[in-house]
Amino acid sequence: MNQHIDSLNILTNDNNPSPQSTLVLVIDDEKMMRKQLRKALEQVGYQVTEASSAEEGLALYRSLMPDLILLDALMPGMDGFTCCKILRSFPECEYTPILMITSLEDEESVDMAFAAGASDYITKPLHWGLLRQRVRCLLNAGKAMQELRQQSERERLIRKITEGIRQSLNLEEILHTTVTGVREFLGCDRVVFYRVWSDGSGEVVSEAVVDDVFIITGREITDPCFQSSYLELYRQGRVYAIADIDQANLNPCYTEFLHQFDVKAHLVVPILQGNDFWGLLIAHHCTASRHWSSVNIELLKELALQVSIALAQANYLKTIQDNEGKLRQLLEKEKELSALKSRFVTMTSHEFRTPMSTILSSTELLEHFSHKLSEEKKSQHFQRIQSAIKNMTQLLEDVLVFGKAEAGKLELKPICFDVKQFCQELVEEMRLNSGSQYLMSFVAQSDDTNVFMDEKILYQILNNLLSNAIKYSPKGGKINFDLVCENNLAIFTIKDQGIGIPQAEQVQLFNSFYRGSNVGGIAGTGLGLAIVKKCVDLQGGVITVNSQVGVGTTFTVTIPSAPQLQTRQTISYLNDFLNKKSSNEQNNEVQTRLLG
Repeated sequence: MNQHIDSLNILTNDNNPSPQSTLVLVIDDEKMMRKQLRKALEQVGYQVTEASSAEEGLALYRSLMPDLILLDALMPGMDGFTCCKILRSFPECEYTPILMITSLEDEESVDMAFAAGASDYITKPLHWGLLRQRVRCLLNAGKAMQELRQQSERERLIRKITEGIRQSLNLEEILHTTVTGVREFLGCDRVVFYRVWSDGSGEVVSEAVVDDVFIITGREITDPCFQSSYLELYRQGRVYAIADIDQANLNPCYTEFLHQFDVKAHLVVPILQGNDFWGLLIAHHCTASRHWSSVNIELLKELALQVSIALAQANYLKTIQDNEGKLRQLLEKEKELSALKSRFVTMTSHEFRTPMSTILSSTELLEHFSHKLSEEKKSQHFQRIQSAIKNMTQLLEDVLVFGKAEAGKLELKPICFDVKQFCQELVEEMRLNSGSQYLMSFVAQSDDTNVFMDEKILYQILNNLLSNAIKYSPKGGKINFDLVCENNLAIFTIKDQGIGIPQAEQVQLFNSFYRGSNVGGIAGTGLGLAIVKKCVDLQGGVITVNSQVGVGTTFTVTIPSAPQLQTRQTISYLNDFLNKKSSNEQNNEVQTRLLG
């Protein structure tokens, strides 16, 4: 495998092609001049082919496609000026350098040469060093023009495919557009998407071929070498460009496998979704060996990235659709199905718009301006995409938890754990997500912080309360998170300096879909506090709120931390008791009456 990878590096290093790979066509009616030109060019390693007339030169150009043409201006029959015009009429000759050679030195002849399409003009008698220098310069310029043309075509193809991704979430349609466009751009015989399953097996899911190459979609494909030799390398993102499979140092079984499909050369690029390996984008050349340029390879790599984005979009859409289906089944069992369903549709369509817009804008910038962006800027856009995806994931999680709670299917699975460490890790997670825009402190005022609770349910409670504290606080605002564990009670206090909650509305805070009248344009679903209340109730706890508009809000959650106190009777008692007492009196008297 190492030798195969080394050969790949040689194949793709085409920034400075050797003279031996360059073909020059000499068109001159003088045999001696052709001989001298051949000698001068072959001395520095160029390949040379000759034509003794313009007509012969035109025929040779169409059959050999040389990299440069040396053309005599004055020849019997068709002269060099006419020949040059005809050459330039060939689409494939648009960027081929043409160096006109003649004994004419008058200004009119020079103008005629350039008007006919000559790239440069050199007069006889020739200075051989100057000739070689002109040839070298013209070849470099021609190569640059060819690369610009290829770059333009490449950008056009990428633009077409990325526009297709934006306009359609139909994965089958996107894959078909991609293989068709890639095959036309590369001029190869077959392009396929090969989907690889978790067990290493796979199938062709989309294909584009030329007329005289057979289709492999639907055929059973068994590669005995794939899992043992290549699968793990592709998972690591390895790209393979093989110019001639019979000359490459491949495993014999792999060479035999490729022969089944008449493959002479192939280019393989893996498609990755984060750490997951989806499959391969493969280009086959079946009629002859084929050199894969760096432009070819970079195109496939970039398109593999775009397809990966399309797959991610399709997967997230499917996730949303699947979870919406599950949610409907839960809501259909409730009396308030119609109202809940209407509110849910309105809320999700609104709340998904912002993260989806973030994903779309960042992917568009990466698609169109990736080559201009620094690695830091690219990283920022990927972080924006990841953050938006996290927001959508959290929204889906909230919706699912809410549905389970409404259906009475939230299960309590308490375990013993250190709640201080749990809270510290949650605060660190919040700090990472919110950056340095908020000052968040955490203080545990107890030595023994081992509790018996459901970690997932507690996470829902504290995550929602801390997220709300961040969401409704100004940048630079302070958020204090305190923990007290005493007398088999865990008391969590979260205090912010945010917009506050109007006094008259506080009684409705824990109703589903309710949002304060002063939230303005701050995004939200109205589910967070409803979920918190249901989760607190499930753990036998109580939640209270103390808030003032323009000053801030304090939520206090009290949950029994010992198994014997986590009963439904505890919930009823705490609700009746805490409604009558101030926060300081509550802590003292609850502890006394429950445990005294």
